[in-house]
Amino acid sequence: MVEMTVPFWLASTVLPESTTINAWLKTQGVQPRWIDEVIRLVETGTENDLGLVGLEATVPEFYWTRNQTNEQLIFQAACREIAVDDRNLILLLSSQARQTTAVLLASPPAVGMYNLMPLAYVEEQLSLRIPSADAAILPILETALLKKQKKVSQVKELLLVQAAGKRPVKAETAFASAGWVKPQNPVAGALNACHELVQVLVQKKLANGLAVELAAAQQLFATWIECV
Repeated sequence: MVEMTVPFWLASTVLPESTTINAWLKTQGVQPRWIDEVIRLVETGTENDLGLVGLEATVPEFYWTRNQTNEQLIFQAACREIAVDDRNLILLLSSQARQTTAVLLASPPAVGMYNLMPLAYVEEQLSLRIPSADAAILPILETALLKKQKKVSQVKELLLVQAAGKRPVKAETAFASAGWVKPQNPVAGALNACHELVQVLVQKKLANGLAVELAAAQQLFATWIECV
């Protein structure tokens, strides 16, 4: 059995138009040559390359358009690469709604090797299919999390990204005590929303949050994020 490790959310940002990826990496104390993989999520495939230079020649760079895959699915897959010790440092870039979100995921060995200070870590990941478009998603989430031995009542902040429909009422559910994180730019994608969740947790000094995405074809993704 493969020994699992903990994927760290090392750093993230919404990249200003005047700032290159390399410039932001420098502010985080990260050198491009340390990165093991780059994943870009784009709308059309024609977006600019954002000026990322200095990678090792063998480092894989993957491009996905949003009609090919789901954003949180790709994010969770990257976390699993870290968890099984296949990668030490992964850079994810999501370009949508005229802005780019950058996220650095790191393994514990990378954090120690490069003397880095992560913001949070990914505690649990869920992916499932709900029975119908009008199904009550919060009870479904509660059941799935209980199977993972997670206490839903301990969730401090709840984030929901969905293409359409009203946000569910949590007043009479196990999530009642959690606060809602409202994305500043709802069309900027799930990775951007996760970035906002982490920022809220850090600013409010809260223990954890749950990022939920209701995607096409009744697909539901959830990621439990714990602050360091």
